[in-house]
Amino acid sequence: MANKENNGKPDFSKEDSEQDVKSVFEEKRELNEDKKNLLRKQQEFEYGEVQGAEIRKEEERKDLRKEWLIKIIVGASIIILLGLLYFWLLV
Repeated sequence: MANKENNGKPDFSKEDSEQDVKSVFEEKRELNEDKKNLLRKQQEFEYGEVQGAEIRKEEERKDLRKEWLIKIIVGASIIILLGLLYFWLLV
């Protein structure tokens, strides 16, 4: 009779279905927590990448400033030395 009433489906007690619902709910909650944690980690990683890129750009700017400063100092030194050599040869 039970098979005819349930259309051939096995009988599940109310306790079994409640436990199944609870376990499914727990699994979904854990998955949601995992997704949230992964999203948070991804956002932290992306933020770190952005910060890292900004820091690298700033370091590159500082390096370029140093290079230009060295070029200016060397160029000015050469001009001064050539000027001194010119006046030394004239006198």
